[in-house]
This record gives sequence, C-alpha cells and structure tokens, in this order.
Amino acid sequence: MIKSLNSVGRKYIRIAQNLARHSSIGNLRRAFCILKIYGPARFLEKLRGVLNDSGPIAMDGVQYDNSYAAFIAQNEPCKDILTQQQNSTFDYNPKISIIVPIFNTPKPFLLEMVESVLAQTYSNWELCIADGGSSQSPPHIKPLLSQYQKQDPRIKVIFLTKNQGIVGNSNAAISLATGDFIALLDHDDTLAPFALFEVARAINQNRSADFFYSDEDKISENGKQRSQPHFKPDWSPDTLRSYNYICHLSVFSKKLLDQLGGFRDGFDGSQDYDLILRATEQAQKIVHIPKILYHWRISSTSTAANPGSKMYAYTTA
Repeated sequence: MIKSLNSVGRKYIRIAQNLARHSSIGNLRRAFCILKIYGPARFLEKLRGVLNDSGPIAMDGVQYDNSYAAFIAQNEPCKDILTQQQNSTFDYNPKISIIVPIFNTPKPFLLEMVESVLAQTYSNWELCIADGGSSQSPPHIKPLLSQYQKQDPRIKVIFLTKNQGIVGNSNAAISLATGDFIALLDHDDTLAPFALFEVARAINQNRSADFFYSDEDKISENGKQRSQPHFKPDWSPDTLRSYNYICHLSVFSKKLLDQLGGFRDGFDGSQDYDLILRATEQAQKIVHIPKILYHWRISSTSTAANPGSKMYAYTTA
C-alpha cells in the first residue's frame, strides 16, 4: 500500500508510525494543543521536526536538538495551558520579588530579561532592579528602565551613583523588595513564562519550605536557541559541596534571606554559591521544582559559554 502512494503520502505515514511509537498521554495532549492553536500545516511541520530524527529543529523561532525538542513538547505548557494559568488562583498567593543587579547590560539582553518577567502567567510579583551606575554610551539603561517603571508599578528601580559590584548591587536590589519570597535573576538571563506560576504552586504544596530551586537550560546570545538542559537532583548536600549545582532558579523566603543578611562582601563571582550554602544550612525545608524555569544566556562574557571568563569566581568559590 505504501509503495502506491506518492512521496508526500509516504512521508506522513512514516510520521504517523513514528508518532505511534512515541505516543503517550502527555504527547497527545501537547499535540492537541499545537493542532488547535497553529492549525494542521504548522502542526505537521512541528511534528515532522520532532519525529524525523534529522538534526536540530525550530519551534516558535527557537532552535533545539531533537531529543530536547521532544522533551519540551511533552513537558512544557502550550498557549492554552498558559492562558489557564493566567486565570488560575491559589489558596495562598505569595508576592515574589525578583532581584536583578545590572551594570552596562546590553540593550537586547535588558529588554529580553524584563519582557520575560512581564510575560509571567503568575501576576503577584515585583521586579526589583539596582543599576550600578552604568556608563554605556549612548545611554539606554536609565531611559528604558524609567519607561518600564511608568508602564508597570510592579517594576522598581534604584539608580546607584557608582558600581558597587554584584554583591553591593544585589543587596541594593534586595532593599527594594517587599515580597514574601525573593527570586534571583541575572541581568542577561530570562525566565520561562510559567516560572513564577510553578514557584507559587510549589510554595502552596510545601508551606513549611523556605528555599526552592528549579532546573535550567541555556539560551544562545541571540536568544533563539535553547540547549544544555540541566536536570538536577533533589536536595543533595554532598553534591552542593562539590559545586553549585543549584544555581538558577533560586527562590528564598524573605524571612530566610533577612536572617542570612543577604549577600556577603568578598564573594563577587561566587556570591550565589556562598548565599546558597548558607541558606541550606538554615532552611527549614528545601524543595526542588523539577521543571526548566530559567534560561541562562551564553555570551562572550558569561561563564555559561566560557568558565574561564571570570577566573576570580574560582578564587572566591
């Protein structure tokens, strides 16, 4: 029968056969969402990329390798689910303060970072940004952030007169926070649109917990490629003492962070590692959220691309 069909017909039969081999309830739900939102032509395009095992594919303008694309298709929410999240409420709706220290952040990175927060399906957040006296020319940081402040009262910005380093700038951002929980976000990274929703869900499911962390992946410098997913273990003190496996996304209760005194001087480059080590010693309960909620940018100055780009971080670590 297959031999009598034209090449297009044979191609879609092969796709259907592959789909049958890969099918699961999760895959079928995701496929239904894609079909409903994008229509048959786009659905087949996405499906062909996931199942043909023919190298990197693109979904919604972002490239992935095949195995990671299949994981994302099965596990990350489609637009319908994101809309449902926007209309959902929890018994407890904690206010989450997102802390971002910035200094001479490239304009595209700054825009993508802020827009990823504005795109969150969970709305009870505030974005607390401390600019360490950025000196870029032409200046774009102060006009951009001032405009965002006017557009959304949840965005708070402090402009420091000089750069206090990542520790000082971070503590300045923390001083703006009024939330129940504090989340850490780097100035050139982004959050998944469902990141804070999953954090709020985890908080509701673990009311005694005061430290949460998630899985993460990396995005390319232009923001169009996702790769290198880091699927982390649940709380593992031995692993943490060998390296900072927790990293992003880290979320602390405000009470715990106040108890720790924020970031400590002398640990620039490894300030997150120092904070996490101290937090895990004091936390009542530590919860791992096994979802990729954070996208760590690969750039020429980032340790995501080149661990040797900040050798001072090894000394402080």
